[in-house]
Amino acid sequence: MSSSSSRYVIIFSVLAILGMVAPSVCGSFIMCGPRMCDTSNKCLNVTCNGNNCNTRPKCSSSDPCVTSFCNSANGQCTFVRNECNDNNACTTDTCTGSGNCAFTPITCEDNNPCTDNKCHSTNGCYFPPKSCDDGNACTIDACTPGSGACTNTPCSCDDNNACTRDYCDPASGCKHDDNVCDDNNSCTIDICVLGLTNICINTVQLCDDNDPCTDDSCNILSGCLYQPNNHAGCHY
Repeated sequence: MSSSSSRYVIIFSVLAILGMVAPSVCGSFIMCGPRMCDTSNKCLNVTCNGNNCNTRPKCSSSDPCVTSFCNSANGQCTFVRNECNDNNACTTDTCTGSGNCAFTPITCEDNNPCTDNKCHSTNGCYFPPKSCDDGNACTIDACTPGSGACTNTPCSCDDNNACTRDYCDPASGCKHDDNVCDDNNSCTIDICVLGLTNICINTVQLCDDNDPCTDDSCNILSGCLYQPNNHAGCHY
């Protein structure tokens, strides 16, 4: 050690003894020309450059996406990668070269023209069937694989029952009303019979009340009539 350096060591030691320099610093220094460089901070690297003390953080990372921490008690370094998370499953979260976060929307594509490509912020991509509904209950709505074109084909409401009248209501769909065999004659019994060429059967009804004191007849508007008569033994 040079006489100059020795002199500063002696001066520093005397100051430490007199309490003019923190005791904790005593012994934690390096000589840098006429200067003494404090090395007591475990989180700093101290070097001598000519007559100057140079310091730099001990814990540092060249990666802008990494944050460094130093334990002042033992100088141990901890490196933590910056978390870029917007809590949105529909973005790709990355840390850029500048250390800033970027949240890029993801592409949800299943290459199926008959599905809609959607994204839910919690669950991510999902692909519900494409709606081809034309709002008409009388059509069968479908999506054509390959092209994704919608088709709306009229549905058949035939129930294969000749005794029903089949039709379609655009609001509610197929209807099957009983076939009306009414011949507007109150003196017939009107029924529909499957399997016959003429499915409607209009049978003349018998108006007989089994009372010899009435004359039985039928009116096509009102039906059976039972009029009292004057036969012997009949009293009304």
